[in-house]
Amino acid sequence: MSATRLMLPTLSRAWAAAFPVLLTVLAAPATGGSNFARAVLGSRTSIEVPSNWAVVSGDRRVTVDDFVWSNVFRDSAPMLHFVARLEDDDGGMIALINAFPGPEAPITQAQVRQITADDLKQIDGVFKPQTEVALGDMGRRMTNWYGSRMEVVNGLHVLVHEHQQTNARGDGFVRVRGLRVWNNPRSFSVILHYDERDALTLLPIVDYMANSLRQD
Repeated sequence: MSATRLMLPTLSRAWAAAFPVLLTVLAAPATGGSNFARAVLGSRTSIEVPSNWAVVSGDRRVTVDDFVWSNVFRDSAPMLHFVARLEDDDGGMIALINAFPGPEAPITQAQVRQITADDLKQIDGVFKPQTEVALGDMGRRMTNWYGSRMEVVNGLHVLVHEHQQTNARGDGFVRVRGLRVWNNPRSFSVILHYDERDALTLLPIVDYMANSLRQD
């Protein structure tokens, strides 16, 4: 068994440990526009986000457009913890992207390219039960686990996993997609959320964002 395979369960637990903070439930219909802006996250990492979404920083809200203009020179800075959301007229959340660095681990893209189907089963064996526990602690439950897979996005080998969960009211379902890029020392994760009742509008947006990941 390779060193990469031996390390995957521990790394999966580390990532799952951050999940309770990231499992925010979506509930409202989508109303946002379709224009995107490339948000630089630092460490020569970037992703395209709808320009009218609100970037969340403490109690402050600025549009993605404003964030992009104010962070033009951040490309060489350390990786940011970036949160942006689509809100309704009352400030309620419709959709969410959460990007963050790490966890730190000595795994490179070269090693990730060697991940096997057995490795993915190991990852699922850790992620699924830990996500179920995290959801249960918040009074929600997982209704489907769609498993983990590897995708190549703009030259990056990305671990992707998805699940379906109940929303906060218990009257609908939320799809959560996790994207994990191991590229020591510039590893990062992205979590995307959307309400399945509005999948016709939100899924193309989520797909576009996921396929826009870059690390130069």
